[in-house]
Amino acid sequence: MFLKELFVREADRRCGVADLLMQRLFDIARQQGCGRVEWQTEHDNTSARRFYEALGAKIHDGKVFYRVEL
Repeated sequence: MFLKELFVREADRRCGVADLLMQRLFDIARQQGCGRVEWQTEHDNTSARRFYEALGAKIHDGKVFYRVEL
Protein backbone atom coordinates (compact mmCIF):
# COMPACT_ATOMS: atom_id res chain seq x y z
CA MET A 1 0.00 0.00 0.00
CA PHE A 2 1.27 3.48 -0.78
CA LEU A 3 0.29 6.40 1.44
CA LYS A 4 0.11 9.50 -0.73
CA GLU A 5 -0.12 12.07 2.03
CA LEU A 6 -0.63 12.36 5.76
CA PHE A 7 -1.65 15.71 7.16
CA VAL A 8 -2.78 16.63 10.66
CA ARG A 9 -3.84 20.17 11.44
CA GLU A 10 -1.31 22.04 13.53
CA ALA A 11 -3.78 22.40 16.42
CA ASP A 12 -4.24 18.61 16.53
CA ARG A 13 -0.58 17.64 16.35
CA ARG A 14 1.16 15.92 19.26
CA CYS A 15 -2.19 14.55 20.46
CA GLY A 16 -1.83 11.04 19.02
CA VAL A 17 -3.98 11.68 15.94
CA ALA A 18 -1.28 10.76 13.40
CA ASP A 19 -0.34 7.65 15.34
CA LEU A 20 -3.97 6.48 15.37
CA LEU A 21 -4.28 7.16 11.63
CA MET A 22 -1.11 5.26 10.81
CA GLN A 23 -2.00 2.31 13.04
CA ARG A 24 -5.42 2.10 11.37
CA LEU A 25 -3.76 2.29 7.95
CA PHE A 26 -1.46 -0.59 8.93
CA ASP A 27 -4.49 -2.61 10.06
CA ILE A 28 -6.30 -1.98 6.75
CA ALA A 29 -3.19 -2.89 4.77
CA ARG A 30 -2.88 -6.18 6.66
CA GLN A 31 -6.58 -6.95 6.12
CA GLN A 32 -6.16 -6.29 2.39
CA GLY A 33 -3.20 -8.66 2.20
CA CYS A 34 -0.56 -5.98 1.68
CA GLY A 35 2.98 -6.94 2.60
CA ARG A 36 4.11 -3.38 3.31
CA VAL A 37 3.09 0.26 3.50
CA GLU A 38 5.27 2.83 1.80
CA TRP A 39 5.34 6.61 1.89
CA GLN A 40 7.80 9.44 1.57
CA THR A 41 8.65 12.76 3.13
CA GLU A 42 11.03 15.59 2.47
CA HIS A 43 14.61 15.13 3.67
CA ASP A 44 14.42 18.31 5.75
CA ASN A 45 11.10 17.46 7.44
CA THR A 46 12.79 16.33 10.64
CA SER A 47 9.64 16.23 12.76
CA ALA A 48 7.92 13.89 10.30
CA ARG A 49 11.02 11.74 10.05
CA ARG A 50 11.20 11.44 13.85
CA PHE A 51 7.53 10.47 13.94
CA TYR A 52 7.92 7.83 11.21
CA GLU A 53 11.03 6.38 12.82
CA ALA A 54 9.13 6.16 16.14
CA LEU A 55 6.59 3.97 14.28
CA GLY A 56 9.43 1.61 13.46
CA ALA A 57 9.77 2.74 9.83
CA LYS A 58 13.15 2.49 8.21
CA ILE A 59 14.52 4.65 5.41
CA HIS A 60 14.52 2.66 2.19
CA ASP A 61 17.05 3.69 -0.42
CA GLY A 62 15.99 1.08 -2.96
CA LYS A 63 13.87 3.38 -5.13
CA VAL A 64 14.39 6.59 -7.04
CA PHE A 65 11.61 9.18 -7.02
CA TYR A 66 10.82 10.84 -10.37
CA ARG A 67 8.67 13.82 -11.25
CA VAL A 68 7.87 15.70 -14.44
CA GLU A 69 6.66 19.25 -13.88
CA LEU A 70 4.14 20.31 -16.53
